[in-house]
Amino acid sequence: CQKGDNALDRLVVIKRILPHLAQNPEFVEAFAREAQIAARINHPNVVQIHELGEAGGLPFIAMEYVLGSTVKQLIVSARHAAVRLPVDAALHLVVQACAGAHEAHELLDAQGKPYGLVHRDISPHNLMVDERAHVKLLDFGIAKSRDRLARTAQGVVKGKVSYMSPERLLGAEASPSCDAWSLGVVLWEMLAMRSLFISPDPSDVMRLIVAEHRPSIRDARPGLPGELAFVVDRMIARSLDGRLTDLHEAHARLAAFLEPAAVVAAESALSTW
Repeated sequence: CQKGDNALDRLVVIKRILPHLAQNPEFVEAFAREAQIAARINHPNVVQIHELGEAGGLPFIAMEYVLGSTVKQLIVSARHAAVRLPVDAALHLVVQACAGAHEAHELLDAQGKPYGLVHRDISPHNLMVDERAHVKLLDFGIAKSRDRLARTAQGVVKGKVSYMSPERLLGAEASPSCDAWSLGVVLWEMLAMRSLFISPDPSDVMRLIVAEHRPSIRDARPGLPGELAFVVDRMIARSLDGRLTDLHEAHARLAAFLEPAAVVAAESALSTW
């Protein structure tokens, strides 16, 4: 909308509550509260929230418009073209996503206390890649509202099951380690160019996730450096004790495999794509 004669034009995305969810006062309240918290995140790899407003008695969010594609669309396009995403390109995208998610996890309130913000729904669908190959993480903080409603209404956890951590599926509270797991699965799938947990039955997918066995990325992407494969496999380890759960550490370990020239080449390749 435009306010005044000298208003600035800006493309934004408007997120509104679906009509059937708008009937739930708890969800409406949580939606607004989490949007206010998420708006405090100021990081180049997290979509910026410009405004929390109200129309027709219901809240809406005006957020940054990102011209580009989701990681999911990139993977699908690559499959259709019968090619693989370059390793450096996949690393470059996930390194950026790790940085954005870690920044949100570390968010503090005015008193210096952590908000405990966790995305809960990181997947290739929620990672936007703009025309300069910069990653923007969508909906940070909003997923908590959806999660709360799902638990209250049905006593179950909802979301994209294929990207939910084993402990989350077993009923544990969401934590930053859950987001780290999700990004590990995203990286595995970008390198392998296929889904990690495959079954038409969501119950089977859940069983595969909580099982001990994991297909190694070395089998899915032959020729991958052993050190890199070790990091990827650690990100999706079944046990928290053996898993790489700190996104700051994951960012550092993955970035170590990217030379400056490789980053420039990755950005160029992805922009062309």
